[in-house]
Amino acid sequence: MIRYCREKGYSLEKTIEFLDAIGSYDRMFVYRSFQVPSSDEEQSNANENEKKPSEDTTKGTNDQNPNDSHKTVFCRQCGGEIYEDAVICPHCGNPVLYKKGTSDQGGFHSNSMPTEHLSQKKGKLNKWVTTVLFIIVIAVLISLGTSVVNNSVERGNHIDILEWEIPIFLENLEASVYYINAGRDKISEGFQEYLDSLGNYYSSPDIDEVLEPYISSAESKWWFAESYMNVMATCLDNLKPIVKTEVYDKFVDVYSALEAYKEGVQPYGKSALEYRRCKNDSEIKISGEIASFKSHINVDDDYSEYLK
Repeated sequence: MIRYCREKGYSLEKTIEFLDAIGSYDRMFVYRSFQVPSSDEEQSNANENEKKPSEDTTKGTNDQNPNDSHKTVFCRQCGGEIYEDAVICPHCGNPVLYKKGTSDQGGFHSNSMPTEHLSQKKGKLNKWVTTVLFIIVIAVLISLGTSVVNNSVERGNHIDILEWEIPIFLENLEASVYYINAGRDKISEGFQEYLDSLGNYYSSPDIDEVLEPYISSAESKWWFAESYMNVMATCLDNLKPIVKTEVYDKFVDVYSALEAYKEGVQPYGKSALEYRRCKNDSEIKISGEIASFKSHINVDDDYSEYLK
């Protein structure tokens, strides 16, 4: 069928249309058939050359086979080198759509680099990179904005905690000192009664018997002090994660001093003189520690300065 089309003088395009109407065929073979002259054409060309030797001599060495004068371009689909007037790329089989003699629609001339093709790819790559960078920047800005909002909300919540916990701590500190002092006073009364009874020559008083009712009364006071100190310990647990270390240490120091004061006014195993000495030392220490604490921590302070 290809020979028939060539004998009829069909062009490559018309031959392909004719074969499309008939049925399936090898398009690459058709393309090569039109690029490579048939044996009959080669024989005809040879006969013509023999008949016209003078014309060849006159034309000189500059005359070449028409097939050799074809310029080449690059296929825009696969980049393979093809003839300028090729309709189908022999490398990838895709149609090459351009007008004969032009190189701005289907391919690129062999004597020039395919800069238009490369520039298009570069433009697409730059557009893709710009889009990705834009998305990344937007994501970072959203993340930073969310972080700032969350930090602001969290900081506000922490200030609310301080406004609740610090007054409670101070109130329970005063209540604990009050009940510790109340128990201390009961023990002091008991020791004083014991000392007064020593002037009675008719009986020798037993210190334990004298102190027993006073100790019982003092322990009931100290039980209340212990309950208030437990509330203070809970406040310490709530403050530790959110306040600065130096601020938290002030709370711990006054709480430790309160525990030491409570132990210092205990009468167990002490004589009247030992108790008086221990009581006086403990009172001096707790008074200094509370004064130092209140000089740094106050309900009227700006609690935001306490936060980490």
